[in-house]
Amino acid sequence: TPFFVPYAMQNLRISEGTIGSFLVVIALSGVVSNIWWGHIGKKYGVRWVLILTGALLALPSLFAILAGLLPTSWQLPCYFLVFVADGISVSGMWVGFMAYMLNIAPPLSRPTYLGFMNTILFPMSFAPLIAGVLVNFVDYEGLFAMSVGMGVLAFVVTTRLEGIVHEDEE
Repeated sequence: TPFFVPYAMQNLRISEGTIGSFLVVIALSGVVSNIWWGHIGKKYGVRWVLILTGALLALPSLFAILAGLLPTSWQLPCYFLVFVADGISVSGMWVGFMAYMLNIAPPLSRPTYLGFMNTILFPMSFAPLIAGVLVNFVDYEGLFAMSVGMGVLAFVVTTRLEGIVHEDEE
């Protein structure tokens, strides 16, 4: 996500004035999609929130790559899809992770499970730093291609999760 704006400005020549619009789009799509994620979670279960999120995680980077291949007049309108898909997928990821963690944790151990999850995710906070180093070697498109690959991997992993619900809490 941190590389979508620099890529747009440097490679697609999108003006600085448009960047604020991207931020509005990502925020609105994230907030509005929470309604959809809630519906999916209630109707099909949290596992399906994570599966759909896994499928969607590859889209922002894929849209960024594709926007660079389009004629100049189409690049800006299509680049907004990057931020729509990013807002939706990140929102689904947080809704799904938290809800799934609460579902797999025994009720009395939930604080411990959440603390453990945050400890395990701590190294992920360095991912943008690592990507910042990598972008010098593989350029933006290469970085986005790796992100698409990770999105595909996330989808595969989430399809193997078990749906868990505590019956004693319904």
